[in-house]
Amino acid sequence: MGTGVPPVFSAIFMVGPSDRRHEVTVTLAPAGLRIEGIAGGPSRLWPYGDIRLVERANSDRPVELSLIGANDARLSVAGPAFGPEIGARIAPHAIASHDPRRNLRGIALIAMGIAVLALATGSLSRGWPIGWRR
Repeated sequence: MGTGVPPVFSAIFMVGPSDRRHEVTVTLAPAGLRIEGIAGGPSRLWPYGDIRLVERANSDRPVELSLIGANDARLSVAGPAFGPEIGARIAPHAIASHDPRRNLRGIALIAMGIAVLALATGSLSRGWPIGWRR
């Protein structure tokens, strides 16, 4: 049973090349993550569709998020309840970008490109039958 009150979590907001840390509170608002407490400034709203998952939570690491267009800003939220809550709200493509199979496809494409280049230069074709080289 929901109480109608959006969930609130403690988090660390990091910004800039020095990764200056700000202790903040994060509210799962209907339109996005509302971040409050950044150096006494106004709250910020990160729309769910613009949030990217940098690192998934596991037993020893918090969920780390970034925002499209704000490459130097990151949000780190610890707590077992936050992962499922944010996962249900952010765009599906934000999570799919961390599919480990994606890296394997990239490696396979690079290996195929190198093999084709080597064949074109003749360095690999010396050991093949003459009929195959033509």
